[in-house]
Amino acid sequence: MTAYDRLLLPENLNYAWNKAKRLYSTLDGYTDYGELAEFELNVEDKLTEIQRQFEKGVWRSKTLRPLPRPKKFENNR
Repeated sequence: MTAYDRLLLPENLNYAWNKAKRLYSTLDGYTDYGELAEFELNVEDKLTEIQRQFEKGVWRSKTLRPLPRPKKFENNR
């Protein structure tokens, strides 16, 4: 089994989703929780669609949205 074949395994995609979920829970910046909830409500269908796109070689990530990130307030300035 090649590395590409292992990438397409459902358990690998599920592991990647769980890892991403943990990452989102530790971020201190803006997170679109509505988008995360929508993905999680249909996680099996979403992961299956990602798997199909990987198999076809047509998967593309979404365009990144620039978000403002204010600097932390410092008491001495």
